[in-house]
Amino acid sequence: MDDGGMDVMDDAGDIPMAEQHAFLDQAKKYNFEKVREMIEAKPGLVNVQPAGRWSALHQAAEAGDEGTVRYLLEKGALLTVTTSDGRTPLQVAKGNVRPLLGGPAKRAAEPAGYAAGSPPKAPAVAAAIAASPAVAAEALELKVVYAASGAELTTLQWPKNYSIKSLKVELGKSLEATQVVKALMKENYPLKDDQSLEEAGLETGAALNAVIESEPRLYLVKPCSASEYGQERLDEWMAGEDQMVTSSRMHLDMESAPEVARQVAKDLLEAAPGLADITIARSSEGDCPSEVVVIGCPGEDPKKACLKALTIDKDSCEEFADAKDDEDPELTGVWTLATLEQVDWKDYLEFGFNGDKSDFNGDLNAMMDDLGVEKEEMDQLLKMTKIMSEKLERGFIFNFNDSAVVAPMVYGGYASDGSIVGVISSRVWT
Repeated sequence: MDDGGMDVMDDAGDIPMAEQHAFLDQAKKYNFEKVREMIEAKPGLVNVQPAGRWSALHQAAEAGDEGTVRYLLEKGALLTVTTSDGRTPLQVAKGNVRPLLGGPAKRAAEPAGYAAGSPPKAPAVAAAIAASPAVAAEALELKVVYAASGAELTTLQWPKNYSIKSLKVELGKSLEATQVVKALMKENYPLKDDQSLEEAGLETGAALNAVIESEPRLYLVKPCSASEYGQERLDEWMAGEDQMVTSSRMHLDMESAPEVARQVAKDLLEAAPGLADITIARSSEGDCPSEVVVIGCPGEDPKKACLKALTIDKDSCEEFADAKDDEDPELTGVWTLATLEQVDWKDYLEFGFNGDKSDFNGDLNAMMDDLGVEKEEMDQLLKMTKIMSEKLERGFIFNFNDSAVVAPMVYGGYASDGSIVGVISSRVWT
């Protein structure tokens, strides 16, 4: 890559996160006239990908807009940028613009093992390296080993002007779905995420140690990307005027969830075949759909498990950029708006897991009349509550405070295998 491409990447660090998201919102809408206008004002926007969102080049390539693809490349857009599920602009491009991106006019079949809901098993940048001598010349060959055992994780090529963070994302594709590369170290010194490989002093043949940790992941009956889930399928989760989820990471298929938790989820679904049409968040001003979900590898803190599994971006809202929790340094930004109520689902057996004790005076029919809940719906909710009381421990209700206008709610608990099983919906407060 030329030096100009590196310069625009460096400039991006000076652009507020909210402005980066606003730029990519225009690209997502295919408003490429506005995209050009914003790049002319701030060239550093050309390669921004806050929270792993599709770059402007991805959007223009998918739209098949030849003029915009040419423009972005002239402005330093990188061919090897990847989405969080590992796809380059070439891999999402329409046939008419593929030659501009170094590929054939016809899109090749996806690598073996690729399916909606899972990342490609082949290295995402390999195609771009193979297709472009210029990209290949900028790539370093690296050997990566597990820091804990010394066993080899992988050997790969990666462009030297790419960030350490991008390398960590790529390495994560070689791991289990619930694992993540927490840190990369060279000779026991941690490398900074925002440094390029070249800035970190790496050369071809370098050996790196990878610190691997587990992270919470969300399993869905119908998997989709995190952004689709938190922007469309369950309404649009908003803090202030900003979306709380911008990641394009794919959530996982319920069929691959931990076995015990998957069975509990199945029992809940069988108990409530009409769940999608039942209003779960009764205090909500909107009517949002509901689903049964599993969170794998949640850890001991259910609030953080929900925040991480749902990919809530703590830095997504400039209004809360300086917010922090004095007792927990990890809770900053939008994360400080999250709430958690510990409950025992046995206390909800008479009126349902989504009920309020203050609404129940011992007369279920009266409460149903007041809330406008049909008997068939209540019967399903009571069956679910019974299952939750018998098969889930450490029950909780995950929510957000009033500063989040539209937000997810999770009614859940821990299954015997340590996974979280719950019912998720959204609530609207205006």
